This record gives sequence, structure tokens and C-alpha cells, in this order.
Amino acid sequence: MNLYLLLPLILVKYRKMFEMLCKRKQESKEEFDKIVQEILGEIKNILLMLEKYEETKTMDERTKDIILSATMEMYKHLHKKYIRDKSVRGKVDNMIESVLQKARKNGVAEGIELGMEKGMEKGVKTVAKNLLGNGTDEATIMKVTGLSKKELDAIKKDL
Repeated sequence: MNLYLLLPLILVKYRKMFEMLCKRKQESKEEFDKIVQEILGEIKNILLMLEKYEETKTMDERTKDIILSATMEMYKHLHKKYIRDKSVRGKVDNMIESVLQKARKNGVAEGIELGMEKGMEKGVKTVAKNLLGNGTDEATIMKVTGLSKKELDAIKKDL
């Protein structure tokens, strides 16, 4: 099993950091803010890794979705218990949403490309059928459409 699924566990260490900070008599705003910025950096790194794995096709969509969900849940827990800052929550939501939008956009682009290929194939077959119907010889049809003899024979069977 791929160890990608462990990526969100990077965030677990911050719970302990927050707890240690809260146990002190005086909480340091600077330390608190530093931890929050580290968390944001870690989430950004997780998302960058996901994008890299998506580009190289080394991770499937299901695994990516699991990691995004787990990362978000881990962050929500930290936010609810320790951070409680709407602007920080908004940043995390925006980072994750941008990754999701990019994935959706890529999926739409792939779907359009596939649809265009299928449409062109269908158009070539229609042209071949019309040419056959007009009595055009097979050699000319194959030259004009780029179809192989086998593909043209399959179209002739459908007539």
C-alpha cells in the first residue's frame, strides 16, 4: 500500500505543540502565530505533493480524495480546539478548494478532448459510409479517411 495516505498525519505533531503552549502560564502570541504559519506551510506542501503526483500520474483520484479529506479533517480538529481564527480557516479552505478546482478543470479538459476524439471518429465513419454509398472505391476511401482495410470492412458490415 502506498504511504501517501500518511501525509495528513504530519499535522498531528501540532496538537502537542499547541497543548504545550497552552500549559504555560503565559501564552506567546508570536509562538502561537508561528505554529499556525507552520501548519499552513505543511498543508501547502501536502497540496503541492498531491499536484506533483497527479501530474506524474503516480496517484489515483480516490487516493487523492482520501488525502484531501483527511488533511481537511485534521486541520478542522486543530482549528476547532486551538486556532479558532476565521481568516486562517479561510486560507486553508481556499488552498484546498484551488486544488479541487484544478482537478475538476483537468477532468473537464480530458472529457472534452475525449469527446472531440470520439466525434472525429464518428465523422470519419460517416464520411466513409457516404463514400461507400456513392460507389467510391475502397482504396480512395482509405486514402481520404485514413481508415485501415479492417476498419473499413467493419463499417461495410454495418451498412
